[in-house]
Amino acid sequence: MNQKTQGLSARSAADEEGTHRLTPVHWAVIGSLTANVVVQMSVFLPALSSVVPTDAKVVGAIQALVAVAGAWGLWNRRQWGRRTTLVVTLFNVVGSATALFDPANAAVVAAVAVTLTIGVPVIVLLWSRPLKDELLGARAAR
Repeated sequence: MNQKTQGLSARSAADEEGTHRLTPVHWAVIGSLTANVVVQMSVFLPALSSVVPTDAKVVGAIQALVAVAGAWGLWNRRQWGRRTTLVVTLFNVVGSATALFDPANAAVVAAVAVTLTIGVPVIVLLWSRPLKDELLGARAAR
């Protein structure tokens, strides 16, 4: 039994026992949805709504929708889901980091801090070998 099938059979055995552990894919989906959807939608809160331009809100909403699609693909162990999530998270982290140079208020700084604190580890996780191996194992099982 090679390493890929051994990992898949261990995951199947854990699922049959009713015990579930969070895998790298799960953590990437949770982090991506938090950084790319929850924080993006926070621009509609009263503290941020008046200082964020309308075009930035539209781009954020579109980015959140793409992040949901990427998270769905990643959850279903699709390589395109990993790539989509990686691109959206990179775009979000870089865009948020630029807001630190001229923050409008404390709420913007807080939103950027959350995005960077969660987004950077998600990017690292999406590039990690364990996550890629999990996706490859799922692909081989199909």
